[in-house]
Amino acid sequence: MGLRATLLSLLLLAASHALPGVDDEALKTRIKTKVGEDEVQLGVYHAYLFGVAEYDNLGERQEGNLDAPVKDVHRIARVLKERYAFASDNVHVYPAAADAPGRVTRKQFQTVLEDIGRRDFHEDDHVLIYFAGHGLFHPTDDREFYWLFSDSDPENNYKDCLLGSDLRSALRKIVKPRHVLVLSDSCYSGRLLRGPPPIVAKVDDQYLQKLARGKSFELISSSAGEERAADAWRDGLSLFAWHFVHQLEAAPEKLVPASALWHRVRESVMREDLAAQRPKYGVLRDFEKAGEFMFFHARIEGGVKAGAQVPVAGSPGLPPGYFLPATVAPRSDGVYIDNDKDKAELVLVKGGRFKIGSTTHEVDPFLMDRYEVTVERFEQFLQDRGTPDDLRYWRRKGYSDKSQPVVGVHIQHARAFARWANKRLPSEAEWVYAAGHKQTYAWGEQEPKAMGFGKLRFPPSILTLAKDRTRDGVVGMSSGVRELCLPGRRFDRVGVVRGGTQVLTSRRDALCDPIAFRFEVRADERFNNVGFRCVKDLNQ
Repeated sequence: MGLRATLLSLLLLAASHALPGVDDEALKTRIKTKVGEDEVQLGVYHAYLFGVAEYDNLGERQEGNLDAPVKDVHRIARVLKERYAFASDNVHVYPAAADAPGRVTRKQFQTVLEDIGRRDFHEDDHVLIYFAGHGLFHPTDDREFYWLFSDSDPENNYKDCLLGSDLRSALRKIVKPRHVLVLSDSCYSGRLLRGPPPIVAKVDDQYLQKLARGKSFELISSSAGEERAADAWRDGLSLFAWHFVHQLEAAPEKLVPASALWHRVRESVMREDLAAQRPKYGVLRDFEKAGEFMFFHARIEGGVKAGAQVPVAGSPGLPPGYFLPATVAPRSDGVYIDNDKDKAELVLVKGGRFKIGSTTHEVDPFLMDRYEVTVERFEQFLQDRGTPDDLRYWRRKGYSDKSQPVVGVHIQHARAFARWANKRLPSEAEWVYAAGHKQTYAWGEQEPKAMGFGKLRFPPSILTLAKDRTRDGVVGMSSGVRELCLPGRRFDRVGVVRGGTQVLTSRRDALCDPIAFRFEVRADERFNNVGFRCVKDLNQ
């Protein structure tokens, strides 16, 4: 990890709240489950989770203390114990308390690793090792990198750092368990792996039986090896940890292979991350693979056939299986209120499948800001975060009314606001779908002049745009200001501008462009008629 974020509260408890149907004590004995017509022996699941957030010897280096690791490992411990076949006593978290300062020394880690190597595991058992903390590339060997611990000193000949080759040597001593999976949420940790990522095979009963019986030693890294990994991203978790937890919670299968989980995490991270962070999966260098670590969804009463959907009731008014985030509450008029920092009104976009050109997109349900982010909301963000004010327009006459959309922001400003609000920017596909992809304007087919919209010099107040309303209740997508969103991976630029506006910058501008209007922007580009709005994911 390398990106600092505002220090968030680490009061998450790692208590286990097992769902009905599985006794916690039963998970301490060898597990048997049916896969197709055959019975598969799974053994016992063990997890060792390390969150290193505090560092003694990094000084003013960019790699300073971190915000997310402690909360990451306690949140992951919770989902393992609540949903999967990890008995509470078999999930070990370092540091043990969620509000501890995040200190783990090289010696402490080495001691735990040696204890794992000496433990009397059964040959059917499974061991998961999770590391969240700094990683540092080797200065002379591009195949190597270091894990950094609280007492590591890179400036003193890498004292108390853990070289990748030393880590592999220590892991080779863990010989008894059938499946060992290492997860590394640190910069450059993809250097532990060699070669391209595998192709994820079709998961059927025969394939699952084969994976369950073969021995494996695998790694999932949060970055491919060349890029940095993001620290606190959303809900206080790192980018990788947030999507890892989300995919664990959303998985509908009884058995989830590590490769399938990696594929889902990778796709969701890459859809969101503008820095092109690319989680990587494979067999640890110098190890062999005949099977695969599989997460057993033991807390689903009776289990679920591989590939089947889990019948789960959702929140009223939401699609089946979806739930409102804890901070969001419905209002009687169908609007949702986000009681998080931003205090914004949200509307539900139910999602679906549609085409942009010849490409078919599938959009999951999500919540979208009813209005574009205003000057008032953005000012609150700046005051709360202490972010330097380097904006061009929002304090000027004509742009500073609190109900006007904030403009003159580039996409990094917008992303920072979204992270502060525990939301994110919409993808381009989500924006187009919400705007009404089958029609000309967000409100329908009537011409802008017929709707009462005219040419403006300054952004209009969001309170004047009631006629510009989508079928879901989103306001201002065709007549407020243009809006920033995230592009698909096929584009070189880091942002895309969509939507229409009444604020014209030249004679060539069209009044209220159709939904199809778009242009790509660089990271530092900003305009006096471009703002943004955010979206918030539903829980599953």
